[in-house]
Amino acid sequence: MPEIGINRELSVGEVGAIQHRRNVIMIAGLAVVFIGAFFFSLRDLSPLYTVGVIFLLGFFLVAFINIRIGFVIV
Repeated sequence: MPEIGINRELSVGEVGAIQHRRNVIMIAGLAVVFIGAFFFSLRDLSPLYTVGVIFLLGFFLVAFINIRIGFVIV
């Protein structure tokens, strides 16, 4: 059975470019979620809940950064 596609080793630069693109997409996605949740909470919730949502989103952001660093180290 013939192989589909071409299998070749990626250079260090190509791997770095792929990882950089993935990181930019993840950060942009997080920014969209953060901004959307912030404006949703401003519109529909009381100010105290808005502060709580911002606090929880901050924890989520820190946890996400720690997970990314953990994957890089491992």
